[in-house]
Amino acid sequence: CMEAMWMRFKPLIQLVKHLIDQGAIGEVLSLTAEFGYPTEFEPENRFFNLQLGGGALLDRGSYPLSLAFYLLGYPETVTGQGHLGSTGVDEQCGLVLSYPGGAIAQLFASLRAYTSNTATITGTTGKIVIHPPFCRPDQITLTPLSPDPVVVTSRPHTPTSGLKHQLSSWIKQSHLAQQLVQKLRDKGQNQWQPVVGNGLNYEAAEVMTCLRQGRVESSIMPLQESLQLLTLMDELRHRWGLCYPQD
Repeated sequence: CMEAMWMRFKPLIQLVKHLIDQGAIGEVLSLTAEFGYPTEFEPENRFFNLQLGGGALLDRGSYPLSLAFYLLGYPETVTGQGHLGSTGVDEQCGLVLSYPGGAIAQLFASLRAYTSNTATITGTTGKIVIHPPFCRPDQITLTPLSPDPVVVTSRPHTPTSGLKHQLSSWIKQSHLAQQLVQKLRDKGQNQWQPVVGNGLNYEAAEVMTCLRQGRVESSIMPLQESLQLLTLMDELRHRWGLCYPQD
């Protein structure tokens, strides 16, 4: 028995998990993930129908939430806000998850907005970008970052020379110059891997691996975590006043 969260079994998602566990970006400090596509409004469709468990949280929000659980673990606290539309379901929602070590995850899901559909995990020595759509990625980028502070408060302020001051002012004001500086700083390592088939084959392969090894659940998508995710989503929507007839 295993939740069919196909995103987790994608090769690049597995690689991201491995990189984080191996300390490739140091201590994880933040995770941001957005998942949203404009969806044609039809009250009877499952996306907007209260009778069918509609809403952004259960349909789109399950992906960034599951990613945060997979990469960061179970959160210490969760806050969020959902916008309820005319049919009573949440058409958009935003969540903030905080963790004991100080990491924070910011998640957004929408049935109305075309979001970046990207996930970014930032640590003390690097960041990983999961390119869109992050639930079915064919590219990730690992960028090393210096652990040294960018803003230094301990140095005494000294007046700059006229030319240096002009150059500094130009860089601060010029968007093109800022992009150039960012490119010089970023030395990203790209990893491409096309998704084979329709993408559901990876979770099917995990089921077969578990059966062959005599395991009754998957370490990639354990049963307890599925229950925790469901419980958390129930708590969130109840806070927003979103209740389904089945409740």
